[in-house]
Amino acid sequence: MRLIPGSVDLWEVLDRDSQRLAVAAMTSPQSDSIVGYAGPNNVLLLLDDAQTVQSAHLLGSSDTRDHVSRVQHDAAFWQQFVGASLGENQTARVDGVSGATLTSLAIAEAIHHRLSGQRLSLRFPEELTIDEAQLFFSEAHSLQADRERLGWTRVLDATQGNLGWLLRTGPVADSVVGYQGPTELMVALDPEETIIKIRVRRSFDNEPYVRYTKQEASFWAKFTGRSLLQVSQLDFAAEGIEGVSGATMTSMAAAETLRLAAQRYSTSESGTAAQVPQPVGLSANWSWGELSTAVLALAMIPWSLSRWRGQRRWRWVWQSLCLLVIVGLSGNLISLALLAGWARSGPAWKLAPGLALMVSLALIAPILLGRNVYCDHVCPHGIAQQWLARCGRRYWPGWLVSGNRWWNWCATASAGIILLLCVGWFFAPDQVPLAWLEPFDVYAWRVGLGGSCIVWVISILWSSRQPMAYCRLACPTGKVLDTLRAKRTGRRPVVGDILLGLAIASVWMVVWLNVGE
Repeated sequence: MRLIPGSVDLWEVLDRDSQRLAVAAMTSPQSDSIVGYAGPNNVLLLLDDAQTVQSAHLLGSSDTRDHVSRVQHDAAFWQQFVGASLGENQTARVDGVSGATLTSLAIAEAIHHRLSGQRLSLRFPEELTIDEAQLFFSEAHSLQADRERLGWTRVLDATQGNLGWLLRTGPVADSVVGYQGPTELMVALDPEETIIKIRVRRSFDNEPYVRYTKQEASFWAKFTGRSLLQVSQLDFAAEGIEGVSGATMTSMAAAETLRLAAQRYSTSESGTAAQVPQPVGLSANWSWGELSTAVLALAMIPWSLSRWRGQRRWRWVWQSLCLLVIVGLSGNLISLALLAGWARSGPAWKLAPGLALMVSLALIAPILLGRNVYCDHVCPHGIAQQWLARCGRRYWPGWLVSGNRWWNWCATASAGIILLLCVGWFFAPDQVPLAWLEPFDVYAWRVGLGGSCIVWVISILWSSRQPMAYCRLACPTGKVLDTLRAKRTGRRPVVGDILLGLAIASVWMVVWLNVGE
């Protein structure tokens, strides 16, 4: 290979006689800002003398391994780019790879960016409609795209008067991942280009957390009344922007999407498009909620080893502190929705550093200490069961929760069934609301109540009759952490253990098949 004279990023592929076989181009480094889940992709494009793509090959990827494997071995996906020309704007819709949608669309966006020099969001390709504009401007009659500023749409009334502007973040910022994917926002501005309202338009993230984020008006109010330039320079920590309690990663990912889009949408005083800045790394979100979660995480193992944990007064103080931090400040809990989301898209170390530390120590402690420290000493639902069982056990009629062997068998089986549903979520993430299968969302009280409220009520009533019944028998998250314990009891496996084993085996089988393709 040799560099083509006069070019800085096109190479000639030569045979032994120095005759040209093809022209080669790579998507990196021009398209390194386009990521799927975990990182950018580098694609080699081979072109003929007319600079038409003959084939495309993935050279390297920083994305998740199983998603990359699916895309790499899907011939139909790569065939879509054959015939595209260098320097032309590719407008044809690209079909992603099932099971690796975000990774495949990120690769397609990188190829488009390399060929045309323009950013294109294939993850959020839909243009704005007049119905969407009327959500912000009731008198909206027509829309007029700004030819000089990508993504800017003028909203006009029936007399062609200017009502304001409507932007969507998709065309310029669609790579910030929350729990399991990016989110697109619609931003309404008045004629003076000041933000008046923001709405979530579409999201690949966990649906309950997206809904929580949509409903939290006080979160979005922190961005309204500002210009795009002001939003682009926001310091989240200094402004007290800590996310929505119970949906921290989803909401902070949305906030980072807005800031990144504002950086790329910001205009100069003359009104012409300003130079697009290079993507900035997301700084760690050390809000008060995340900081207090980190302190609690660091203290939970020493607490579990201390003699104070057996003293009722000090145990009450510790449990009150846990509730204050998790329920009052952060809303950070460990749940299947969290573990599954991070298993799919990687841990959100920067969006939720305190929670990431909590999860790490909760997973390490059973292996090193043989103790399920999180469930025994930190989980707010476990604490609630302890407190309510003391004062309420004698008040509930015996028929409400029988406590017999059949009931216990069903409860234990439910944990394994939920874990199998968790496996199903990897194949159909939009069909299985994992957050509703456990009671933990109730403790994120700021975002309202969902389906998890039913599980919470049943588990509390049950535990008032049988102390810690939910934790001991039916909690799927607890089952996962208990499985990591180095010194387990010698009891025989029960149905929950069998179903848990099947769930883990299914996950490993999926990973093995993806890697082996």
